[in-house]
Amino acid sequence: MGTLVGTVLVLLTWLVCAAAVCALGLLPSIVIAGRRPLPVLLRTSLWWGLLAVTVFAYAINLVQPLRSARDRQGPARPDPR
Repeated sequence: MGTLVGTVLVLLTWLVCAAAVCALGLLPSIVIAGRRPLPVLLRTSLWWGLLAVTVFAYAINLVQPLRSARDRQGPARPDPR
């Protein structure tokens, strides 16, 4: 039973994330694609949403770079031996 609940939660999470990325790219897709069939509109909105998420991630990484936990502690101390 536990595996089924975990699987359902993972699939729901992926579905929500895909819907959020699609919603993010829907406006540029409507502006550029115009009146196209729904599958074409959704496909282009997924690409535009993926582009927006990628640009946002790169911009955040320029401001606050990723670091390991060891780098946050500061310089390594010399071994007292």
